[in-house]
Amino acid sequence: MKDYTFHYGRGEKTFSVDESRIIKEIRMPEKTPLTDIPAAVLEAIRNPIGCPPLDKTVKPGDTVTFICNDPTRVANSFDFMPVLLNELNRLGVPDENVQVVFSLGSHRLMTHEEMVEGISAEVAGRVKMFNSDCSIPEDFEYFGTTSRFTPVLINKLISNSDHIILTGTIVHHYFSGYGGGRKAVLPGCAAMETIRHNHSFMMDPNAGLGATTGNPVYEDQMEGVKLWSDAMKKRGHNVFLFNAILDAEHRFLKMFAGDYVEAHKEACKFVDEVYGVPIEKKADVVIVSCGGLSEGYQRIPDAENNGQLRTCRTRRRCSCSSCRL
Repeated sequence: MKDYTFHYGRGEKTFSVDESRIIKEIRMPEKTPLTDIPAAVLEAIRNPIGCPPLDKTVKPGDTVTFICNDPTRVANSFDFMPVLLNELNRLGVPDENVQVVFSLGSHRLMTHEEMVEGISAEVAGRVKMFNSDCSIPEDFEYFGTTSRFTPVLINKLISNSDHIILTGTIVHHYFSGYGGGRKAVLPGCAAMETIRHNHSFMMDPNAGLGATTGNPVYEDQMEGVKLWSDAMKKRGHNVFLFNAILDAEHRFLKMFAGDYVEAHKEACKFVDEVYGVPIEKKADVVIVSCGGLSEGYQRIPDAENNGQLRTCRTRRRCSCSSCRL
């Protein structure tokens, strides 16, 4: 018998399994975490993927909207937001021209205290902060309808600034393919009807973890956000992405910035490296951990993600003893 220990709740659970019945122990590949977070943030935004850097597009006196994650996603926004805000100041954007909109999707509203905790007291004390409340119809602007008949209703708060910066972290998503990128806008800052219609595709057999091409949820989101971003370009607004990848201990591994499509595609390749482990054989039983108590309901699909071990393209599962987020 061999003992195994998993994170469980706020503690751990230890159990024993007959070693002869274990096909394989699956662990995340080892990646060295970043040690200089501010330097990594600046390196990413000054060398973006697929678009000019902010110092080429931001002008003194411009207005900026940041889209930030709510507490259901671990983003460590409190680490990178001070760096981003200070960089905007350096480029001539005063704090009073900056606002943060929290992309709640259909989740509950955040309290002021949660907002402060999310982006740091330093940033919260300098900028305006808002929830995107999907239940208030008059807060949203219509940008068209996707080919799958999803009405694209996006919060006005993110649609009227010179620069809209999408932030967050990326992991595999159990029916949208991947988090991050376009999800900051749809579903993050979309109206309830938009979210409801888009998420109705989650039962489609092509909707799944790590799936993009042919995934109706992902493709509908991409199409909807393109309608919005095209409208932003016509208004002279700039859409910019800043996404990071964390390890199992929520330490930064790598940061990506630039065009919200191209930079996100590159980041997803890295996500596959970090969270993807090939398996050779199916198992009758998979033992997984969702990594302990951290993100509330989101840990339920995370446990399913771990059971699939980021190998959804093969639809294989393994006898897992130690995978976790």
